Amino acid sequence: MKNPNARFNALHPEAEAESAILRAALRSRIMQTDTFLKQFGMTTQERLCLQKLKDFWCFYNHLPIEQPDELVKDDLDSVRKAVHDIQAILAVRVARRVDPQIWS
Repeated sequence: MKNPNARFNALHPEAEAESAILRAALRSRIMQTDTFLKQFGMTTQERLCLQKLKDFWCFYNHLPIEQPDELVKDDLDSVRKAVHDIQAILAVRVARRVDPQIWS
């Protein structure tokens, strides 16, 4: 695959070196974050719950409208509150693992 930045890099050779440094720093930061999350962060199951919750929200927002606007708004507000409540429950699970003395 042809490098889309080849022409720019030929004109600005220092940019390629800087880009490589930034990519290495980003990879290092991602690895540190992954290590932190594995120790203290969300479990795979919790992440899956949030992903499914996001999917639910997206699907819900694409349901056909079959009632008056004011009822649709009330339903949407109720569903939004329920989604936020579930997010809060999952967040507290993580917080309890990170600092059980405060969140227990």
